[in-house]
Amino acid sequence: MVAFPTYELGTVSVSNGSTTVSGDGVIWSGVNARAGDSIYIDGVQNQIVDVTDDTHLELVLPATADKTNVQYVIVWDSPLRFTGAQPMVDVSRLISTLNTNGLLWYLPAGYSQPSDVTPALTADDGQAILKIDTGALWVMQGGAWVSAGTFKGFNYKGAYSGGTAYVVNDILTDGGTAYIVTAPTTGNAPPNASYYDVFASKGDTGATGATGADATIAVGTVTSVAYGQPATVTNVGTPGAAVFDFEIPKGQDGSGTGDVVGPSGATDLAVAGFDGTTGKLIKELTATQVRAAAGASTVGAALLAAVDAAAAQDAAGASAIGKALFTAADAAAARAAIGADTLATPRYIGFYNGQGPNTTPASTYNFGLAMGASPLAMGRVGVLAPVWDHATTYKDTGGRLCPCPVLVGDRIYVYYEGYDGTRKSIFLEIYSTEGGLIEKPLEPVLLYSNVSGATSVQRPAVLYEPSDASAPFKMMFSRATSGTNCTTIYAATSLDGVNWTVLGQALAVSSGWESTYLETSGRFLKDGSTYRLFYSGYNGTSWQSGELYNTGTFGTSGWTKNASNPLLSSRGGYDVALTADTTAGTKTVKVANSALFDVGAPIAVYSSGSFQLNRIAAIPDGTTLTTLYTWQGTYTTASSSKVSQIHGRSVELCEVWHEDSTWKAIITCFQFINGQLAETTGYAETSSLSTPFTISPAEWPLALNSKIKDFDQVSAENLKFVRVQ
Repeated sequence: MVAFPTYELGTVSVSNGSTTVSGDGVIWSGVNARAGDSIYIDGVQNQIVDVTDDTHLELVLPATADKTNVQYVIVWDSPLRFTGAQPMVDVSRLISTLNTNGLLWYLPAGYSQPSDVTPALTADDGQAILKIDTGALWVMQGGAWVSAGTFKGFNYKGAYSGGTAYVVNDILTDGGTAYIVTAPTTGNAPPNASYYDVFASKGDTGATGATGADATIAVGTVTSVAYGQPATVTNVGTPGAAVFDFEIPKGQDGSGTGDVVGPSGATDLAVAGFDGTTGKLIKELTATQVRAAAGASTVGAALLAAVDAAAAQDAAGASAIGKALFTAADAAAARAAIGADTLATPRYIGFYNGQGPNTTPASTYNFGLAMGASPLAMGRVGVLAPVWDHATTYKDTGGRLCPCPVLVGDRIYVYYEGYDGTRKSIFLEIYSTEGGLIEKPLEPVLLYSNVSGATSVQRPAVLYEPSDASAPFKMMFSRATSGTNCTTIYAATSLDGVNWTVLGQALAVSSGWESTYLETSGRFLKDGSTYRLFYSGYNGTSWQSGELYNTGTFGTSGWTKNASNPLLSSRGGYDVALTADTTAGTKTVKVANSALFDVGAPIAVYSSGSFQLNRIAAIPDGTTLTTLYTWQGTYTTASSSKVSQIHGRSVELCEVWHEDSTWKAIITCFQFINGQLAETTGYAETSSLSTPFTISPAEWPLALNSKIKDFDQVSAENLKFVRVQ
């Protein structure tokens, strides 16, 4: 059976005896919570009767104990979520409406009156039928349709226009007269009795009115008011014979002791200053004297003397950014001048695939969504609901793996490999920058049978290069000729991201670390003029990663392997025998050499037929590992129990980017444990692609977590992201 999806973000609180639940860090609007869904609060089952808002909902049964900030799970099992439930409610409402007396019918096109229609229109007495184009109305009375008159309103169309199509009851004007349309017409100007009746005629010119008296204006009183009071003007007369009274404030009293004498002549609008120290003489100041009097600095003086904007910018020592700000035409140009658009808080959205701990379908790979302000701080948002059997000739019911998101304008194109249990093809889903599914093409965008000799095509690595109009979309993918184990890497191009042209083979298995299989596991990017593809190889024992680059035109030729390959190798610390029993309820693992392990790393302790995932919290000495969570079972030396560090056997470069003069990578680490492939994400970096990446044991984005009972408990891998802000 298919497990119901769930929602469990945040925590909840509820009081004993209450049916009201409050959430912290939750979003219950939309599809996350609906009436009828089951809810488990701290393990106690109840049912949602109503979703009040984003953070409040009502239960069917009152709570039996106080709960504060506890874990919860909403199971999406409401009948309203299934096809048929809501439509049946709508159908019942429609039938009730149709059974109501007085329902208005509409006369079919082509008929003049109800009695013309065959077969005859029948209705209950009191029901009516309307002819829409004329407004004629008939009412059923005693089994016959009886005219009730015409009720169509007027439609004012303004001045007549020869290009306008007029219909009955339109009102228009022409030459000062208003006309009503009596028959549909286009291009026939009024007056024309075939199409118009006069609605309102233009009136005659009215008689000349009597000559009015001339208006008069007079000044009334003028009063001085105290310094600082407002000036006022008041009409104490009439509109035709105005008399204005004025109140004018006095000037500020002077404090001088004698007259001030100026020059005999001056330049208009020139600045005056004292001449000498007596306070009695003034003179016209030169520009230099004005700048000195203002206390201007050297820069200020230069600014005052500048003859134009460019000279002012140079005088102020403005930088290129400063000058761009001076000349910015609008706010957008000013933001661009200072790089404000690049200083906004970043937002990343990531896609990865996960796998649960149980049998099909829980063990089927599916997509997860992660968001955060940085690549290493993205938190799980939840599982993206699968679209089972969405295609007509090929399915992805066996799993959706290896998502490769590409930002295309305001949309995210997510390419992935879809698996039907036998073969794989490449599919596309289109999401908004908030993570909502917008579109999913019905068929694969690259079907395995369309690639010569292929039994599967997988691991799409896509680059969007809009500056290349001939091929803005470029893809590198893995090709298998037997089952799903790939031995070659192929190239393809597309104009729209949906219809692809396969160019051919770019790389095949060789020797050493890539002697058996090849996978396009990593990001495909363009670094300046160089195309770079990060890929993985298998030698029969473990997976490792390297780089392939091309400084020429994109295609099947010109690709060169990095001389430092492999750029990422496993850490070690796998299949290490226990030196003492690991007991249920404890957090201790004993090994011969704890130096093989890393603090923070995901591990598994296992014996035949049983295993448990955990995280290393500390390494207190040379033989001891302390774990983050307690062990649920006991693993003994007598049963040959072992411990494995998940990144100890196989690792792959996944998302790769260059930031702060450092090449950084989200990596995938994986290992088979009792037939189960345990997979998780990690982080690695290098200062140069001429040296291998170093795994950072302190960073484990979306790491395996034995407390997570979700679709990605056993596997959370292949994380790739786009920056949307």
